[in-house]
Amino acid sequence: MTKTYFQPHDFEILALSRVTELADDLRMLGLLDSKELGQLETALDRAEQAQAIGAAATRRTEAERADIAEKVSTGELDIADIRAEAAKIPEDLQVIRIAESVYSSAVREAQRIAYAHTDQAPKLLNEHLDTIVAEAAELAGKLEGVLTADQAIARGVTDEWTAVADLAGTYSTLRGVVSRLREAGRLAKPGNGEGGPWWNFRTPPQLERGGYRVVTAGPDADGGRAKFLKEMASGPYVPASSGEALAVMRVHDEAQLEFQTGGRA
Repeated sequence: MTKTYFQPHDFEILALSRVTELADDLRMLGLLDSKELGQLETALDRAEQAQAIGAAATRRTEAERADIAEKVSTGELDIADIRAEAAKIPEDLQVIRIAESVYSSAVREAQRIAYAHTDQAPKLLNEHLDTIVAEAAELAGKLEGVLTADQAIARGVTDEWTAVADLAGTYSTLRGVVSRLREAGRLAKPGNGEGGPWWNFRTPPQLERGGYRVVTAGPDADGGRAKFLKEMASGPYVPASSGEALAVMRVHDEAQLEFQTGGRA
């Protein structure tokens, strides 16, 4: 039976949604210049227009069919005249098929533009992370022994105390970009049974010098600053491949073994 309504494939809808969601991320990373961003917006607009045209044609088709059925049921139209009345519908069906074709083409074009340079994403993301790590290390030195806002005030390091929270926000934003790129299939991501902290950190953030770090300040006291600075000291990174992540996993395993055995393995 011929489909009489506008309905893109689910994978096309998902692909378009991901491109739309990633546009600002890609621009922020420098993976889309102003010209490419304009081209992407044009492709996204074309998809939106095709969807609107297809939806309008669908509504007209449904209205025409309902009108014919109503006229037959009320006796305004003889059942023998249905064919003549239905002949008005194929024009809108053609509009629907063309709109679907335009939509599909626009989705492919949007993906081509958006993902043209994403092979550079791991390098650029790691550069951003390295900057955050360096800033965090400097702040950690200035905030050593400072576990509460009151202590920061007393020590005269309120600017540094605030800067850690801002830096943690930047890091969280960057991790959001990583997550979205992985979901879109533009970054390596864990397969079944491969997940673990080695996908985010080069060394285990919960281990230090053969033992677990003890964070004396709870989240209510320091707003998660101690945990954040600990993680930044653990080499946050974005693996370029699953092979790289699994190699880092071995580093984590060795550190865990050393912790468990006290270095006597």
